[in-house]
Amino acid sequence: MNSNYYEQATLWDSAPSAAQVDVAQALKSLIPADVRTVLDAGCGSGIVTNTLVDQWEVTGCDISQTALAQVNAPTILADLTELPFADQQFDLVLSSDVIEHIPDEVYRAAIKEIARVAGKYILIAVPYREILEASLVQCPACRHRFHAHYHQRSYRAADFEQLFPADFEVVSTSLAGERWPFSNPGLSQAALMLADTDYEFPSAVCPACGTQRGPSERSPQASMLERQLCALQYLRIENGLEAPPLPSELLVLLKRSGTHDAKPVAEPAFAGDIALPATLALDQCPRFDHLLNYPLRPYLVADGEFDVLLLPALPHRISSDATAQQPAPALALYDAVREEYIELQAEADDNGAWTWLMPAACPSIVAYRLRVPRAAGLQRLTLEPAQPLDHAACFARAFDYSTAARENHARLLEQQQENARRLAELNDLANAIEARRNELELLHADLQTRHGDLETRHGELEIRHTDLETRRSELEATLSKRGFLRKLFS
Repeated sequence: MNSNYYEQATLWDSAPSAAQVDVAQALKSLIPADVRTVLDAGCGSGIVTNTLVDQWEVTGCDISQTALAQVNAPTILADLTELPFADQQFDLVLSSDVIEHIPDEVYRAAIKEIARVAGKYILIAVPYREILEASLVQCPACRHRFHAHYHQRSYRAADFEQLFPADFEVVSTSLAGERWPFSNPGLSQAALMLADTDYEFPSAVCPACGTQRGPSERSPQASMLERQLCALQYLRIENGLEAPPLPSELLVLLKRSGTHDAKPVAEPAFAGDIALPATLALDQCPRFDHLLNYPLRPYLVADGEFDVLLLPALPHRISSDATAQQPAPALALYDAVREEYIELQAEADDNGAWTWLMPAACPSIVAYRLRVPRAAGLQRLTLEPAQPLDHAACFARAFDYSTAARENHARLLEQQQENARRLAELNDLANAIEARRNELELLHADLQTRHGDLETRHGELEIRHTDLETRRSELEATLSKRGFLRKLFS
């Protein structure tokens, strides 16, 4: 593990994501009523710690001084393998997204230290059933491959049966946080291998040589392939061919209860069925300020003058409460593979209401995006379900577009390449202009120097001219006196 990784300000400066806030609130809700003192072991920048200070006596500890500077509670710089606290000093020891980072050689020591200072409870959050290979990056310097976040292991609930000393038993397990982008290891591997790319995380620091990963470039073809694989997984989930990815965080509460035999720990249950209602009242639809991975219910996100309705499944047809006596609202459906909105054609049904037939668009992991003009004033939509697709149809939807669509994709790629070429030319021109500007600045500086020299010479000549004028005046005065004397004595 490279300690420089944890001192990067970029790891700690950004505001907590919606998923991190969700996990923090879930952890907070699990703290038992008889807890007064809390140690946040590996508190980082205080995403969880700072939510607890109003209700509990909280202390934060971490190995990163940069992170601790943002914690709004008493802190101490300490390693989990040597916590500077007395036995059972805290009612509860909390450790959120920490123990998965600890190297194997000190893992058991850190676990024992957490248990040693915990008086009553231990509350742990770890990534749940993470596909570790999905977050591998390659060092650009030494070519070493490593997990971008230094995760050493993946967890299931059963791993906590005997993880902590025998006098701690698991009280509860639950799930929180956003869903994983991929739940299918095969698709995850395909996304990395076929797209010839790796996990996008510029702040990753190589544990072998200390080189920062930095930004990576992806070709348009690689980016499209990744979008197609995401669409394929979503289509399979939407059509019941596989289960949605589970929430990414496992929360485990353990209680000190004396010596006991390890009991089996069941994996937490989580409802995960997609539901598309027959009718949808837009004013009652939940609103979020961020997109959700694999939503199970429709929700809205504002986008300028539009509302974007996120649909967990693509209906066959949508009908509205707007009648043909009014202009048809301009709805558009986003195709996540093509990365463009498709304008929908409105038709009036037998009752005079506007309806739209849904095209075969591809979703992303945040579902289908239907753009609705807010000014249209739509209040209620009727959603007619589509016929389910089998695996072949899902694959065809994600990868085999019509000839026109493929030609359109080819044109887009050609346009992207042309734009990249023109951008390179503009960069070359800008560099040439900059070089010429530097030359002109040097010439200008030289001319200024020469001008200064000329100004100095001019000043010297002015002084000499003044001296000569003075001497001329003196000579004229002398000659005038001599003329006067000659006249006087002649």
